[in-house]
Amino acid sequence: MTTTKTQSARLYGTVAFLITVSMGLAAEPADAQRERAAAVSYRATRHIPVYREPDFQADRAGVLNRGTRVSASAERRPAQGRCRFWLAIAERSWVCGRHLAASSRAPHADEIPSVSGRRVVPFSYARIPRDGADAFESPEDAEAGLPHEQIPGGWLIRVRQRRGEPFVRTTAGLYLRRSDITLLFASRFQGIPIESPDHLARVAWPIDRRARYFSAPHQRARQRPRRLSILQTTGRADDGFLELADGRWVRESQVARPTLAAPPEGIGPQEPWVDVDIEHQILVAYRGRAPVYATVISSGFEDAERRTPTGIFRVWLKLGIATMDSLNNADPSDDYSVDDIPWVQYFNGSIAFHTAYWHHSFGRALSHGCINLAPLDARWLFRFTSPDLPDGWRSIHPESQQPGTVVQVRDPRTEPTEPPPAEASPSRQ
Repeated sequence: MTTTKTQSARLYGTVAFLITVSMGLAAEPADAQRERAAAVSYRATRHIPVYREPDFQADRAGVLNRGTRVSASAERRPAQGRCRFWLAIAERSWVCGRHLAASSRAPHADEIPSVSGRRVVPFSYARIPRDGADAFESPEDAEAGLPHEQIPGGWLIRVRQRRGEPFVRTTAGLYLRRSDITLLFASRFQGIPIESPDHLARVAWPIDRRARYFSAPHQRARQRPRRLSILQTTGRADDGFLELADGRWVRESQVARPTLAAPPEGIGPQEPWVDVDIEHQILVAYRGRAPVYATVISSGFEDAERRTPTGIFRVWLKLGIATMDSLNNADPSDDYSVDDIPWVQYFNGSIAFHTAYWHHSFGRALSHGCINLAPLDARWLFRFTSPDLPDGWRSIHPESQQPGTVVQVRDPRTEPTEPPPAEASPSRQ
């Protein structure tokens, strides 16, 4: 068989590459080789991008969380330069070995984020007052009145606090006086599992603080229902009033009620999908035609710039934790920054489902365009949709084997619009 010059060049290049790799491995210090040979796992020393192939030009699969330990017995591929090697942490999921440290401990991965005890969010948060708040490098500097910087007014920040101490600490290591900030306590509201279309039709939530119970339509009002408490209705309506299962009545205009939606074209018989009703501020999760969960949301304000766009989309990015901001606006008062929001799912450019730990006003439109959810609802929805976020991962992108869940956003008051391009950077809330 005759070898051409081109074939010879390719063969030479391949051999040269293998020699380079072997020399690189051989040049590794003996103690490092012994350490890797004895490794049970590799620990991520920082958040590490995950690729679909062992190649920096390959599609991104997601991000591995710092501190996660992955198996050292997984498939390895040689790499050039500072990467050292590629490690397969899951099917079609590769990380560069540059930021992996050999460990004698067993592989371990936590759910991201993880929530302990009776908490509904993983962290503590605070609101900066309108005039801003001084931040100090140490408690001593705070007592001496020597600020390091000022945090802008209105920002929402993650803090660490100890009971009884007059200061909280930010994730940047700065100290704030507790008297200068407002600590935030997330809503414990949660929607409900739905058993059937008939069950869905009989659920309602009081969303108007003026809501009252009536013994009969137009009769004298009795006590008020607790806002966002679950009401069971009979489905019977009379002149703007709705009958409850216990015989009392409420005004229809003061409660939120879900309606059954037809699945978008192409949805399979058991395929999960999500319907968002902007007019009534209701989200319903479905499997095929069957509703399985319903809750109350907060969509974008009703002005043109912040109204949540309608259309049919797919989840294109899921993040266990994300910071959202909009900085350097022409009007500085439009700037905002929101630290470490749990359970974020982008489905239309910069529009996402996410936790709103800073308000309890679900049932009212008051976001910058995203769909605000109470923490327990955001967590439930995050686990319901695809792709699944593996333990130890910080984020994940869909792929053909696990596409993003379909999301339908509709407003019965208007006709659906064409979905805008999905290339916008994640930044809204």
